[in-house]
Amino acid sequence: MGKLENNMNVNAHPQLLDETSLKASHAPGRKGGVFPLPFGAKVIVPEVLFGKKDTITCSVASPDSRWQTCPAHLPSYEHVNSEIYTLKSNVHNLKKSIMVQIPFHPVNSEFHEVNVKGKWAGEAEWVNVGFLTKELDNRPCVELELTRLGTFLVTTTPKTETFDVTTQGCLYQARLSHQITVRFPKKAIDQNIQCALQILPIPPEKVQHAREQYIQECNDVIAVTEFIDVISNVQCNFRRAVTLKLPLPVGVELDVEGGGDAATSEGHNDIAVLYKTSTGWELVESQYKFSRNTVTFDVKELTRFCVVHCVSGRQKKMKDALSTIEGKNDKERGEICLFLSTKPKSWKAVLEVFPKRLADTKISDRKAQGFTLVTKTLAPVLEAPAPVRFSNRRPPPPSRLPPKPSRDEEGAFDIQEGVTWMIDVAGDVKTEVTSALRENNHLRYFSRLAESYRTFLFEPLESEPSALEGVINLVPVGVRDEQLRNRMTFTFKVELEESVVVEYLAPEPVPEEKVEEKPKVCGQEVLSLSGTLMILLIFDTVTPIPNHHYHPHYHIIIIIIIITIIITIILIVIILILIIIIIIILIILIILIISSTIIIIIVTIFIAVIIIIIIIIITTTIIIIVLIIIVLTIVTIINIIHLHLNQLGLKRKHI
Repeated sequence: MGKLENNMNVNAHPQLLDETSLKASHAPGRKGGVFPLPFGAKVIVPEVLFGKKDTITCSVASPDSRWQTCPAHLPSYEHVNSEIYTLKSNVHNLKKSIMVQIPFHPVNSEFHEVNVKGKWAGEAEWVNVGFLTKELDNRPCVELELTRLGTFLVTTTPKTETFDVTTQGCLYQARLSHQITVRFPKKAIDQNIQCALQILPIPPEKVQHAREQYIQECNDVIAVTEFIDVISNVQCNFRRAVTLKLPLPVGVELDVEGGGDAATSEGHNDIAVLYKTSTGWELVESQYKFSRNTVTFDVKELTRFCVVHCVSGRQKKMKDALSTIEGKNDKERGEICLFLSTKPKSWKAVLEVFPKRLADTKISDRKAQGFTLVTKTLAPVLEAPAPVRFSNRRPPPPSRLPPKPSRDEEGAFDIQEGVTWMIDVAGDVKTEVTSALRENNHLRYFSRLAESYRTFLFEPLESEPSALEGVINLVPVGVRDEQLRNRMTFTFKVELEESVVVEYLAPEPVPEEKVEEKPKVCGQEVLSLSGTLMILLIFDTVTPIPNHHYHPHYHIIIIIIIITIIITIILIVIILILIIIIIIILIILIILIISSTIIIIIVTIFIAVIIIIIIIIITTTIIIIVLIIIVLTIVTIINIIHLHLNQLGLKRKHI
């Protein structure tokens, strides 16, 4: 259980890596050229492809964000073998091809093949991309010729060769190894099938490690061949036995009289041929025939095979030995650590998985960066009871009971390419809303890349200022074996002191509001009359009048009053003119009534009434406008006086 102290001396969370090393941007111009990319990659741009302002950008996925760019459903036998590169440019249609060189982790080219997967910009599907294999600064690399940009990475898969088998039989000579031969007799099968052959090498250091660490199972092993997979697309048992010829382990040569396949297993009890079943490895019981460096035998099914050179007479023990070696072939001891960093307003966690041989270096580096290590809590190991046989009913003495595994052995676990854990944050803390862990909570191990970790920010579950205990659980994904799943399940508990929590929950200080003095205005000043009437006044610099008996804005008030009087007089004149027009109309109407017919009189009266109504409406409107102008003028004068009083108050306060 780790206890966390307050990290007030750190202004920001420590950086796990330099983000600038993951990006590169170049402006090739019209001349083009060769430009470096992160982690030793290069891009070659031809001439006249880009303009002066055009750029090409390359970014490499960080260990914390690989889940966003890495293909989600790679087969278990396909391994990520390079960093993930994303290329972008403001030039969307490349008229010429650019060359991109991406370095990758060296592989055994005899039994493995290199692939390049790409996802074009704007598309969601990963496709295979053509490439050439070259060397770049004494490192293997792939060279891509691209007219489209996107995301690219290098993967490796075991080489596979396929061959067809008919009901008439087949004799197949493998291309991966000229010493491997598969012979199907006639009528061994009822239908035509297709078979595939793969060779998975076993590094000699893995065999030596198994002999040293698992003495009881592997001490009798001297040498082994590769795992040789011969499988068919249809699961079937053959009516007649299929004959396989496989090579002997490297360095093993038999003295065979006559140089033919005459030697049998009777004279060579230090060679064991094993095949894999659903329950484990089994010894091939058919009679062996040997040449100088091969062994031939018959089987009734196709599966995985291996030839073992062992201590004489120990062939049956090779079943357990080969199970151990196979389990460790592409695996190694692993370690998972939780590192924490706290700031007054932010808490950060780093979950990292790496080989155990690098544990001391990794932990030292993280501590030097400013992180705190939290010790993990191991789940209780579920040990299957070993069968114990007694010669009588009396139990054996305690000294003869099998020893319990050490604590170090209980906490040991193996990691391999692609192993994944699910991260669960519980206890008194929770992940922040902006944390990427809410979108993807998996920690995946990349065996051939530099680092594998996930980071996330977390916060208190409640707003109570008290000591907290956070719990972070790691559960392996896709592990069905209960004991193995239990060994790979971990819990990290971290105690946060009350002072750390109080500091995190403390409210941000509110900055004091500064009252700024209104500056003197020169030039134009716009006065708004209740949002409806705008009067633009042009005047010189406002300066106070020495005589304090006068208002400082007296000239503005006088101008407003004069304008109001002028407008009022104009409107009154208009009203008088309208009244005169009404009187004239009435006089004309009286004259027409006296001297005209009834029809003309009615029409004239109707027209006169309409004109009078219109004139009355106009007159009423003008009167209302005059009243509004007078009211707005009074309001404006009051506002100016009020503003002046406020300025005098601020000046006194300032003094």
